Amino acid sequence: MGDSVILADMARLPFAPGSFGAVLMFNQVLGHAASRADRVSALTEALRVLEPAGAVLLSFYSGAVEDYSLWL
Repeated sequence: MGDSVILADMARLPFAPGSFGAVLMFNQVLGHAASRADRVSALTEALRVLEPAGAVLLSFYSGAVEDYSLWL
C-alpha cells in the first residue's frame, strides 16, 4: 500500500484475512462505537485481518470502570 490512506468502517475492514502482523487501536477507537455489538464487531474484524500469532494493541480510557467484561 505504500503511503496511501484508506478510510474504512472499523467493523468492515477492506482487507483480506491475515493481512497484518499487528493491529493498532489507539485513542479511544472502541469508545466511538455506538454499542457493545459494534465494539465486538470491530474486535472481530481486527482479529480477522491479523496474521496467525499477530498482535492487537489497543488503548482506551477506563475512568472508574472496574468490570471490563461489561464494557466489551
